[in-house]
Amino acid sequence: MPDSLKFRTLKRHRIVYGGGGIMPDIFISRDTAGVTDYYARLLRQGLVIEYMNSMEDEYRDVWKAKYSKSFDKFLKQFDSDGKIFEGLIEMAGEKGLERVPEQIEESRQLLTRYMKALAASAIYGKDAFYKVLYNDDSEMKRALEVLSSGAIPE
Repeated sequence: MPDSLKFRTLKRHRIVYGGGGIMPDIFISRDTAGVTDYYARLLRQGLVIEYMNSMEDEYRDVWKAKYSKSFDKFLKQFDSDGKIFEGLIEMAGEKGLERVPEQIEESRQLLTRYMKALAASAIYGKDAFYKVLYNDDSEMKRALEVLSSGAIPE
């Protein structure tokens, strides 16, 4: 970083850098595996939320009866046969989103986790959404490791 962007904080006199953003003390690389054009179009068009809202309206009571007593059971078994995922892809096609099989497969894990998080929210409440969404998130795991190790500079 150029010296012209160097500043010292007021309280601890740490060196930080300006210039249009925040430079983190510890950089945790983002895992972009699974982010495809197809995935981005599904999200931009709101198709995942639209589909899951209709699924929740239809199956919320069934899901609650099956999973409300065991979050672990939900994590292991929800849509284990992939029918809900396949329903999303079918609905997206009906809405005009062209199927791109290799991108669908590449994005499957991200999409199923997001869909499961939305279903968890319907069954258990908003906190469950984040528990599912970040359950296998490499960025979140690394951030928690750094925080628990005390490795953050003062």
